[in-house]
Amino acid sequence: MHARFSLLPLLFLITALLTGQVKAQQLSIDGSLKNYSDKTVFLQAFMGADAKICDSAVTDVHGHFNMLSAGPKPFGLYRILLENRRFLDFVYTGEAISFSTDINHLLDSMKISQSGENKLYYQYLKYRVNSQYRLQILRRKLPEIPVNNEHSRALRDEILSLEQQELDFTSHLIQNLPSSLTAKLISIDRTPTPDPLWDNQKKTSYSYLHYLDEGPFDDTTLLRTNAISAKIISYLSLVITMNKNADSLSEKFRDAALNLLAAAEPSQPMYKFIREYLSEGFKKLGYNELAREISTLPLPFEYTQHESFVGEKFPVSRYKINQQEIRIPGKDKKTALLISLPACEWGKKMESELVLMGSSLSAADWQMLILTDSILASDSMPATTTRIVLTEKEKKKLHKMIKNGEGPIVFLIDRQGIIQSQIRSWIHMKKRIEL
Repeated sequence: MHARFSLLPLLFLITALLTGQVKAQQLSIDGSLKNYSDKTVFLQAFMGADAKICDSAVTDVHGHFNMLSAGPKPFGLYRILLENRRFLDFVYTGEAISFSTDINHLLDSMKISQSGENKLYYQYLKYRVNSQYRLQILRRKLPEIPVNNEHSRALRDEILSLEQQELDFTSHLIQNLPSSLTAKLISIDRTPTPDPLWDNQKKTSYSYLHYLDEGPFDDTTLLRTNAISAKIISYLSLVITMNKNADSLSEKFRDAALNLLAAAEPSQPMYKFIREYLSEGFKKLGYNELAREISTLPLPFEYTQHESFVGEKFPVSRYKINQQEIRIPGKDKKTALLISLPACEWGKKMESELVLMGSSLSAADWQMLILTDSILASDSMPATTTRIVLTEKEKKKLHKMIKNGEGPIVFLIDRQGIIQSQIRSWIHMKKRIEL
């Protein structure tokens, strides 16, 4: 999957996204590579999914080299390329970087003498490699032991304990420099931890469901690293693992693409990058129709400048459905109201989420309403949820009432008819809505 999906988005797009988004200073790297004398080292800079050589130096007889950029370099992740596909990554946020290591033991021998952020970064890398090595050994033992055996349960507990230790350790590192680029790289590098005793299909399904729970996908500083593109590739790899039937992959890729775009909703530059990356990637894989669809998806956060209605009383309106009057807001009920005019991809995703929420709520306490201009395909509606297809007259009235007929938007209204919150982001609705 990695080889097939590796692609380079258009350079001019990335350059446009990054202009004004990152700081830049003169980059200084002082390195000492034991057993690597009289060799050329290259410096590589990341730009979204692209990477290019931006500098080079030659080590002396002791393996020492020094790089000082001719001009300012943007903050981000930089890679020093060595022979035999070896490399070293460094986080650059304005500090001079000084390090020493042995070419034969790059990570274990690494010592950072200057750059607090890289001390933290390499502390993480060393721990992560050792932790994952131990976990890999334990996970390989599990299939050899009968499930529900006392030994398998003990092994499971040991794996869960190591995973928790890794989570605690990385959380501590993030707390040391919470707003740093290193903290963001650590956060987005985290992956779900399904129960070790589950079968492979259930593990993969769980990982897919929770893969985007961690990481600041809306943070544009990550565009100067390879973290976002690597995360996307890993996420799409889960889709392939779960779906062996090539004929169904297009629809599964589509769902995954919408999940990724939703995670980037708060940031238009990041959203645009992911949209372009996915579109170009699907095109290279031969999914041309999907590529075109993804490339034309609108920016869901273009509505954020509209006024807030939180704290206001929602104006009462009534609709008739099958001879039954529907009142908004509900009388002595709490109301979750989705308005999607016109119907769009984000409206469909928010509708699906609202239907899912409605299935677990009591009809005595809640009414879940969907106002739309067309009938959208979805599963059967739970008792709490009603879809109302509006006439042109009703659409104009609604537009005037909320001063925005474009949607999608969700209003959460209490029993007194007061708007408690309004949500325009599907991912916010999916992860943060409290009913």
